[in-house]
Amino acid sequence: MMDLKIKIKLKIFLFVFISCVLFTGVLPGSASAQETEVSETIKYIELKINENGIVDVTQDMELEAHATVYRADAIIPKAKNAVVYDSTLDRMLEHGSVSINDEELINFYFPDPVSAGEKRNITINYSTEFFTNKRGDTWELSFLLSIPNNTIIKAVFPENAVISLTSSEIIPSTYIENGMPVLELQSTGNEIDFLCEYRFMEKQEDVNETGNRAKENETGSKNRVNLTGNQTIIKPGDKRFNNPAFTLILILIIFLASGALYYLKFKKPCTPLEKQKGEIKETKKNGKINSSIARLLDENERTVVELLQSKGKETTQAEIRKSTKIPGSTLSKVMLRLEERNIIERRGEGKTKRVKLKEWIFE
Repeated sequence: MMDLKIKIKLKIFLFVFISCVLFTGVLPGSASAQETEVSETIKYIELKINENGIVDVTQDMELEAHATVYRADAIIPKAKNAVVYDSTLDRMLEHGSVSINDEELINFYFPDPVSAGEKRNITINYSTEFFTNKRGDTWELSFLLSIPNNTIIKAVFPENAVISLTSSEIIPSTYIENGMPVLELQSTGNEIDFLCEYRFMEKQEDVNETGNRAKENETGSKNRVNLTGNQTIIKPGDKRFNNPAFTLILILIIFLASGALYYLKFKKPCTPLEKQKGEIKETKKNGKINSSIARLLDENERTVVELLQSKGKETTQAEIRKSTKIPGSTLSKVMLRLEERNIIERRGEGKTKRVKLKEWIFE
């Protein structure tokens, strides 16, 4: 009887042990296989910028199946009018999308299964406002893309666009294509962080029309002068200068100038006490940021403001990006919001853009 119980317990133990081995060995292998059913490699991205800030994007990628698949997916910025095209079979693919914050997950479906080892060339076309920001007359194009090495990114601008500033670890090549300025980059790693500024010139027909209108105004003015008679020349000593009001204004100007010279000559030097008061006032001026303003800032805005404060209230935009690690497209939106609320001011110095905190935000 005891031997029978021992045999039953041994069988139960072996059954549980074998089940655990299968569960920990087979299932993870299956999950790994599912995770690598499809691999996607982006080969080329073209950004066609419109004057209204909308960017028409063409994204080419190579898809390779590692198992039989019926669908695949890709992540793009929040977009409109997305279209998925199978270049290998020369046909459109049905697709759906799910929005996740500022991104969209595009799911596209193959009419016939794609076998293991088979490759497909897929093109996704869409329009988005995600890459551009406008500040006054100046536009910004910025993006942070995770892409494979040697991927080509081509930005095509309208023919009347003038590119004034670029900021990137990769120096873009520039050329004219069909009358339109083009910036082209080739990735040298797994990521591209890019920013450029551009603005639009008046189109040639508008310039010609303005020039013609100015000539017409100039001709009309000349005609009016000729019609009104000879020009009147005012000579020195003219009696019209003997005006009491003119004499009074001249005396007032001389009086104010004399007073200013007297003040500068006899101004008392600053005493140590006054100097100390001035330093206290300056210290207060350079104090902490007003708490009511700080409460209105989000995390990224607070990071930028605190960095500027640590840098003596002013630094370059490139230094902010480098120190905060905030992606270029996100940082551009943060800077725009801070500028619109009059918390910072930006100014260009050649190819460098400097950012400064406004004085009124300090306690």
